[in-house]
Amino acid sequence: MWVLTLSPEPKDSLKAIFLDQGVEVLSLNVGRLKSLFVGRARLRKLVADKAVEVVHTQGIRADGLVSGLDPAISRVATLRNYPFEDYPPLYGKLKGWLMAWFHLRALTDVGRVAVVSGSIARSLETNGKLQVEVVHNSVDSQLFCAPSSEERVQSRANLALHPDAFVVVIVGDLIRRKRVPELLLALGRLKARLDVLVVGDGPELDSCKAAVGISSTVRFLGKCEDVRPALWASDVFISNSASEGMPNAVMEAIATGLPCILSDISAHCELVTVANASLPEVTFFSLDKPKQGSVDQLKEGFDAVNDYWLRTGQRRSCDAFSVDAMAEKYCSLYRQGKRS
Repeated sequence: MWVLTLSPEPKDSLKAIFLDQGVEVLSLNVGRLKSLFVGRARLRKLVADKAVEVVHTQGIRADGLVSGLDPAISRVATLRNYPFEDYPPLYGKLKGWLMAWFHLRALTDVGRVAVVSGSIARSLETNGKLQVEVVHNSVDSQLFCAPSSEERVQSRANLALHPDAFVVVIVGDLIRRKRVPELLLALGRLKARLDVLVVGDGPELDSCKAAVGISSTVRFLGKCEDVRPALWASDVFISNSASEGMPNAVMEAIATGLPCILSDISAHCELVTVANASLPEVTFFSLDKPKQGSVDQLKEGFDAVNDYWLRTGQRRSCDAFSVDAMAEKYCSLYRQGKRS
């Protein structure tokens, strides 16, 4: 088995982790523009040299390149978001729509497509040429687990949080689809004493800062390599996303036993439905309602979280998203491709 990157690895690469596991990491060493001219030729040569039988890709560039391989080679692609919802807000309406069209066209050539949620599968139903299999994301339960009392205390101390503070954590890229500025405004309207940690970075950072003004109770931690201390230090996780595939940030929060207040989108509802273990408290809200209705829903969510802490008194790990189950589904897709 090999891991192949298209471009040289950045500083925050996970390459070292693969190497430690004995997995060789290769690279085509082509940028976005160069890959249009030489990417497919280099990929075909590498696949032939290594006698590769199965190619598994993720992302618009990789899916576009692998669509030109010999159909005799088993090809599987993973799609983590619905392109027509994901790309236009990121790249602009016209460019985003064209990218989404190209991506789905490439996936049609790939053949076997694993989507991370039923909501994405339903969005793709109009494209009858795609062979879609739902393979939910997973969480490493050895890494993402409930903190010990010492870990919680230390996490709060490292983040300069008062031991008795009620802490809200928001994790994710600060992009339009996540609707973080609106969430921060709504939290401000609650008139409750909350310490809010925002973990992530992106083009909406200035809008987020403008939403909270001079508030000293909202802290922007930027992008963190390890989000566990922020999760361990917190009392509730909140997401106001307008669209998701199967959100890893929410799954990681749940795995650490952290109650969640989530926007009522299909991906969040599905995440709770497919869980195969007892979950911490999870409630839903909508900021699309009139202002007071949204605030009331958020308040009800916080009331439910407070009741949960009164009932339980402590965090419990939640192993609801099995790595083994995800791996077996992917292996099944690989085997299907080799037989056909």
